[in-house]
Amino acid sequence: MSDLLTEATFFGEFVIPEREPPFIGKIEYSPTKGILFSYSSSEIGNDISSKVIHGVLDSGEKCTLIGNFHFYKLSSFRMKNGYATSAGRFCHFTLIMGGFFNEDDLVYNTIFNLTSFQTFMCNNSDIDMIDGFEKPAFNMTTDFGEISIVKTGSLTTILGELSTKLFCDNLDALGELNSASKNILSKYNICRFEKINSVDYFVRLRFNGGASIMNMYRYMGQISDLLALLGYNPVYPIIIKIQKNNVDTYESPLELYPSYSISERTLDQIRNYEDFSLFPINFKNINFELILSKWMNIGEKFSTITSSIQFETGFRDIHELHGEIVLYATQVESISHKLKEKKLKYQVPIEKYASWHIRDELIRIFKAYEKDSLGKAIGDLRNEIAHVGKPRHYLDILTAKDMMRISTCLQMTIIGYILSELGVSEEDIFAYQKVHFRTI
Repeated sequence: MSDLLTEATFFGEFVIPEREPPFIGKIEYSPTKGILFSYSSSEIGNDISSKVIHGVLDSGEKCTLIGNFHFYKLSSFRMKNGYATSAGRFCHFTLIMGGFFNEDDLVYNTIFNLTSFQTFMCNNSDIDMIDGFEKPAFNMTTDFGEISIVKTGSLTTILGELSTKLFCDNLDALGELNSASKNILSKYNICRFEKINSVDYFVRLRFNGGASIMNMYRYMGQISDLLALLGYNPVYPIIIKIQKNNVDTYESPLELYPSYSISERTLDQIRNYEDFSLFPINFKNINFELILSKWMNIGEKFSTITSSIQFETGFRDIHELHGEIVLYATQVESISHKLKEKKLKYQVPIEKYASWHIRDELIRIFKAYEKDSLGKAIGDLRNEIAHVGKPRHYLDILTAKDMMRISTCLQMTIIGYILSELGVSEEDIFAYQKVHFRTI
């Protein structure tokens, strides 16, 4: 399976279940354009619709396309030399490789890897977390089933004496290690040493009673959104594998391609992401089980913030900045209502959930040096943007760069509130804001 951030093309013969005859088609997968299916047939009828198409690729591999296929809507018909042909192109919801999946099939088990997830788990610098591959690194029971983090690795068997595989400037110490290893091998007949070359972490979801692909996507999306929030960068699956039917029955996992439409700029943000383990919030220094359990219950309430991170491009035009400032200012105002603050509706949330770096930046931009004047300045800017015909003051003096930083400061304040709701400490929140605001 190629990773989901790489384009792929497949050719094969396809059929609508319980209908004849088969027809030729091509599947094009792209992280920026989704899944496109092109077909041509001289026998398919124009009145056919289906939610599932099965196929066998030229490699011999089975596959399934899932979507709403209305051939009479998206097909063109041609008559030439006495032959009528039908051709069309569809956008699809999901491509499944490795088997046939039917409309009423459920997913009982899925395992997936995420961008930046390896460094979130700190495996590059914290080898002590690798305590074997038999048990999960993390496990949590949920309403739908179970979430766990499992490890896989690349291992190389160490053959011969350890002294030929290791270097040490103290030959006596190396000789003692080699002697000890010989004693261990003679004591334990069935024993071998293996060098850990790499460790990969995957998220595994188990569904009690099974889940539809839509529900599976929903839970995967919640976990991706949480990691995007914690790392302040877009996070998307790289590999997805699913198992249908009962998890107690062994079957080879099926490979799944979702229909993404990620912009090229967002892909650049994903590929150029820094090491998660260098940031103040990662798996090692937070209570991940507490945060994840809270997030699975409340995360969807913060979709406007997580979507702003998940679709980050690093670029704004003035229209987008106006929209962001109005949205974020309104959300900061909503936070003040939760704090039962009616008068200083922008000031108090900023003082409570924003680090001094962010407060100082807003004060500098607005020149709001008098007490309680910052909240009024933010409210005035919001009203200038939102109300037609409102006299302009800040819109005439603020540059696009100023508004970009104002938008980010307000967004960081809201993120500070969300992280606080999830149980992240104030120290870690302010460290998070300092690190990520500096990169803007």
